[in-house]
Amino acid sequence: ASLVKKLEELGIGRPSTYASIIQVLQDRDYVVLEKKRFQPQDRGRIVTTFLIRFFPRLMDYSFTASLEDELDAISAGQADWRRSLNDFWVDFSKVVEETKGLTITQVIDHLNEALGAHFFPPKEDGSDARSCPACKEGELSLKLGKYGAFVGCSNYPECKFTRPLVAPEGDGAEADQAAAELANEPKILGKDPKTGREISLRKGPYGPYVQMEPDESPAAEAKAETEETPAKKGKGKGKAKKPAKKPAKPKPKRQGLPRGTNPKDVDLEVALRLLSLPREVGTHPESGELIEAGIGRFGPFLKHQGSFTSLPKGDDVLTIGMNRAVEVLAVAAERKAKKEAEKAAKGTAAKKPAKKAASKTKKKAASSKSKSKPKKEKAS
Repeated sequence: ASLVKKLEELGIGRPSTYASIIQVLQDRDYVVLEKKRFQPQDRGRIVTTFLIRFFPRLMDYSFTASLEDELDAISAGQADWRRSLNDFWVDFSKVVEETKGLTITQVIDHLNEALGAHFFPPKEDGSDARSCPACKEGELSLKLGKYGAFVGCSNYPECKFTRPLVAPEGDGAEADQAAAELANEPKILGKDPKTGREISLRKGPYGPYVQMEPDESPAAEAKAETEETPAKKGKGKGKAKKPAKKPAKPKPKRQGLPRGTNPKDVDLEVALRLLSLPREVGTHPESGELIEAGIGRFGPFLKHQGSFTSLPKGDDVLTIGMNRAVEVLAVAAERKAKKEAEKAAKGTAAKKPAKKAASKTKKKAASSKSKSKPKKEKAS
């Protein structure tokens, strides 16, 4: 309610658009709703900082408000939409041309400067917040890689310390230290009691993960070879033969740590439970089908009837029980049904004017056709 009130004060949006504005902010993970209040997320901070620096006019509240008034005038037939669009495009295209010449380094340098206090808050002991906890010599800064932005050390590749692009919270310094210990070598946790294979804690591009060394027995190697996808046969004759592929080796089993888990808290017991994922939660009382819990690329999830549902913040993938799992699935199904109903309603509303227009066109055509027919002359 306070956000809508502020939008009204600034003259941004209209009552019919407030809901869609708020929905876009949530859908793009710019904010999250916690205890009925919107909390800005790091993605939202980065996008906002970039736009304010390189597209200041578009981010000006008065510009947005005046554009709303101009659109109202166009809707009422009091302004020419062509002139308005031309005026906007002339200024906008100039700014776009200016930003085209920017390098990624220039953008990252600006974000580093503008968001430094957020991503590298002062430490209680007064030490340098940007000092690399792994090599002690490099400086931490924002980096851009194949999978997006992250925090890394200036001494890369000698130092491989990285962490996700999130502001440290609570025991963030302790988590950083734990990640620093894994930056250049894995931590051995022990051996699997069943197989005797080594379990270790490691650091990867997506964060810390646990790993069980592969089974290198002849039976496991034979299984890996049979599971390998066979090569497609060439249709034409006389083609040069490709060199034979090396025998496939068994791959180690890996599992990422749930978000918010401090690597320092991961011991052999926790690692074994993570490596056992996905686990069976139980049979759904209504569908009679199995519910599974696991961790994927986008975080912890529940799997039921071939569909995946993200686990809400606060639910533990390792301990979630049947009652809670059924509740989470029911809420997700209800939300999905509501979205589909709204989409269907919008589609129906859009079709009605089109049908009316088509009907009017048909009537007009029939009327003009009847008028164009020559009248028959009466016989004398």
